[in-house]
Amino acid sequence: MNQKLSICIPTYNRAELLEKAIRFFLDEAKEYKVPIYISDDSTNNETQEMVKRLKKEYSYIFYKKNPSPQGIEGNFFTVLNMAKTKYKWLLGDDDSISKGSIKRVLQILENDEYDAVILNACRLKDKRYPEKGCKSLRVKSIKSQEYTDKNKLLSELGWHTTFMSTIVYSDELIKNFDRRRYEGTIFPQFVLLYDYLGKKPKIKVYFDENPAVFTLNLGSLSGATWFKNIVKIFTKDWYEAVFSLPTTYSYTAKINCVKNHDRYTGVFSPLKLLYIRSFGYLDPKVVKEYEHFIDKAVNMPKSLLYLISVFPIPIASLMREIYLKIKGGY
Repeated sequence: MNQKLSICIPTYNRAELLEKAIRFFLDEAKEYKVPIYISDDSTNNETQEMVKRLKKEYSYIFYKKNPSPQGIEGNFFTVLNMAKTKYKWLLGDDDSISKGSIKRVLQILENDEYDAVILNACRLKDKRYPEKGCKSLRVKSIKSQEYTDKNKLLSELGWHTTFMSTIVYSDELIKNFDRRRYEGTIFPQFVLLYDYLGKKPKIKVYFDENPAVFTLNLGSLSGATWFKNIVKIFTKDWYEAVFSLPTTYSYTAKINCVKNHDRYTGVFSPLKLLYIRSFGYLDPKVVKEYEHFIDKAVNMPKSLLYLISVFPIPIASLMREIYLKIKGGY
């Protein structure tokens, strides 16, 4: 079994999707004997039965069914502590790994000692057929490089690491966290990484520009339990997570990190805001409640955001349905 790298997956009631994700990279995991750890918060036995089938094909799959649900943060920390390898690749249960990426990550880890490796992600041409490849990269303008300046890292890539599956943690980093520091944190994977780096006098983090991970979930964001709170999450919660980091990070790096999430993901672009408005999750009351954090986190002029917040919901809903039909339903 490979002692350098493991793949760690916290999961909850997604047996079918998880199996699809694992099978996409299973042959490469077998080739390099990379162990796969799964911590299961599910309320049924479907994932357990699926893992039993997979273990007949690959013995280095390690599974734990939690006696009671631990929640997102608890499951996250459980699976990271299950693995005893030198590096741990945290993977969402609806995400998968591009072919060749396990080999590439192992090569990166062989060449040097890093606190963490940050991987690029891609948007698939077709989520139903991931073998068709990438449509576009999540990080488009940064080349593969080693970061030794923590402010530069936070400013340039902090926004990107809100995508959990892009982080490979060193075991040393995991050993040095205080779980109480992260409980209840809306972005635990982000806080865990940058809190640790902020306390180190010297850091060494590698960013790989090649597409390594992608999302398989075909479901609409509207079905996610957090979606109704999307304005709060990506303004107030996001701002507070970034500004909770150690004072070794400059104000400029922190505010760039906050702003860059909207700038590069487009979470609050006019189209996305109309989409949010169509479900009634954006209105003048919400804008007023989070106005201070909207000023910090959103790049759109506030006047335009106010206009969208009063846009007629029936018209926004109709526009949403037309758009989704044109785009293939997701």
